[in-house]
Amino acid sequence: MSHVKRFIAVFIIFLLGLVLGGVAIQQNLLARLLPEKAVVVDQRMAFVDEVYELIKKEHWELLFDEQLAMLFQKAIEKVVNEKVELESTDLTGVKTALQSVLHKQESDEKKDAVVAEVVNIVLVNLQPFGRSRLLSQADSQAILNSVTSRNPDANYFETLGVEASASSGVIAQRFKQKKQEVAKSQKTSEEKKQAQKELERAYQALDSDAERLRYAQTGVESSLFTQNLTTDIYYLRLNSFAPTTYEDIAFALKATPPQAKQTSLIIDLRGNPGGYIDGLPNVLGAFYGPGTKAYQLLKQGQKTDLETRTDKLAGLAQFKKVVILIDQVSGSSAEAMAASLKKYNVGVLVGVPTRGWGTMERLFSVSHQFQSGQTFSVLLVQHLTLREDGIPIEGSGVTPDVNITEPGWQQELLKYFNSPSLVAAVGKMVQR
Repeated sequence: MSHVKRFIAVFIIFLLGLVLGGVAIQQNLLARLLPEKAVVVDQRMAFVDEVYELIKKEHWELLFDEQLAMLFQKAIEKVVNEKVELESTDLTGVKTALQSVLHKQESDEKKDAVVAEVVNIVLVNLQPFGRSRLLSQADSQAILNSVTSRNPDANYFETLGVEASASSGVIAQRFKQKKQEVAKSQKTSEEKKQAQKELERAYQALDSDAERLRYAQTGVESSLFTQNLTTDIYYLRLNSFAPTTYEDIAFALKATPPQAKQTSLIIDLRGNPGGYIDGLPNVLGAFYGPGTKAYQLLKQGQKTDLETRTDKLAGLAQFKKVVILIDQVSGSSAEAMAASLKKYNVGVLVGVPTRGWGTMERLFSVSHQFQSGQTFSVLLVQHLTLREDGIPIEGSGVTPDVNITEPGWQQELLKYFNSPSLVAAVGKMVQR
């Protein structure tokens, strides 16, 4: 009897193996036999699935399924211009509703367009509005060019009309001539302003031998400009933040070294829209040295301290009186830097409240793609930056110590630094 039972048990296991094996075989056969359109539909849903989970995990604001599902619902309704109901306020409900809508579309191109537009509308409507979005390959490359101080559409040698082998003297002469040509041209005032700005950018990229060689070889320009302003004042203007900004500062201090009697420093962050915020701990390390809690980030209710990673630059040690200029255009990384310098009393902030653009966006690749010949990425606000008092910079900005719109601001600045020459230099700059 035991042999019979054993036989039956073995036979059942054998049949079970056939059944399970048959499922796997059927799945493989289905994968090969299913029409290509069905596979594309699966990729569309996989794309939506991935972006949905990415938002929940990486967006700075903690979003529950109900909140995110409602955003998708409204986006679908906007795209197809009809009322849409969700069976459940979660990812499953979103995908079911979207599949129903896609089923009504006439072509794969229409379906692809609906998916891309729905996802982009959801991203754009995340807070702060308009900072997150769906990016094409061209969009992603433009952002990468921006943060790496690379402008592939410009050739600064051509802008100034010089050869790559031209000397610094020749470049300075051509820069002056070009500026005069623009001033005398029939361009509108706005066109002249833009042309002058482009000439200045080209000159800054090419004015020194080392910077000119780097630009010729890599197309990367310096993110800053330095000048011995007077016998006692050194000037450092940060145009943007790039991966090379710390190295740019170190190089500039060697290429244009501060004079021995210069004890005043003006750091100009006006017009600086921000840029590569991941490199900000390195830039602040130039002033603090390594291991300093430079500034804080906020994500889903949790605060994170960002510590400096680089050595303090010896060329900055001689400056005892530091003024940091800010304006309404100073944004993002420039605001975080200003707030940090204010927190550690490195210098006095002079100007007007900053832009209030305190977000840290990150570019995320998406593994599931659905549109032939196109690769989408997601630009997502991952953190908010906090100013020196712990308040988010977003919407608030950074407040100057000395507001130049107030009467008698020069006398206020004199209270910080009893240096009429420094106050006079700052006064000339803010009048430009």
